Amino acid sequence: DQKEILLVKQYRPAVDNFTLELPGGHVDKNQTPEQAAQNELFEETGYLTKKLDFLGDLNPDVGRMTNKLWCYYTGDISIAKKWESEKGIEVVKYPIQQIGELIKSKQFNNAFNLAALFLAELKNVFTKI
Repeated sequence: DQKEILLVKQYRPAVDNFTLELPGGHVDKNQTPEQAAQNELFEETGYLTKKLDFLGDLNPDVGRMTNKLWCYYTGDISIAKKWESEKGIEVVKYPIQQIGELIKSKQFNNAFNLAALFLAELKNVFTKI
């Protein structure tokens, strides 16, 4: 409702820096990608959603890996009454209009996340906000 995008900020040793990322994680055994997305949203941000819109799935590294990247969008979130933040993760919100500047300044530059935003753009998600 505030036309913001919800991100997480965390230190990533591989790049020796703090990163801004979309909430995300792995699909556990006996879990659908949609269930995993809902769980990761809650675990990393404390927000809940009942409705996710499937944006698409991608093959992140066809030269070496067989994993999948499932991308979802929701504009229908609510803060959970009981939640404990994960150590080292800070929840941040940015106005959706600021995302381009975050990308240009390389503050938001995770390739998987940029691909998910591109899928959202293709589905006109941002024009509906």
